[in-house]
Amino acid sequence: MAEQPKSEWQEREIGAFWTKKSKKDEKKFWSGHVTVDGKKVDLVMYPNDKKTEDKHPSLRVYIDKGNPNKTNDDDFPA
Repeated sequence: MAEQPKSEWQEREIGAFWTKKSKKDEKKFWSGHVTVDGKKVDLVMYPNDKKTEDKHPSLRVYIDKGNPNKTNDDDFPA
């Protein structure tokens, strides 16, 4: 079976995120990765609870360093 050619969107894709919920308070966050220049970086995104104006970001993105003391879906950052 011949491989289908990739679509323009598939060619442009650099990563993916999955919706998760924290165990402590069921708050939603996103965990995933991006690959840029051949380097894969694990990231985590949280809603910006301090947003008070439209010019403030809706989400904050952090490098996921994999805290060994936490499980996959643990608490939000302080």
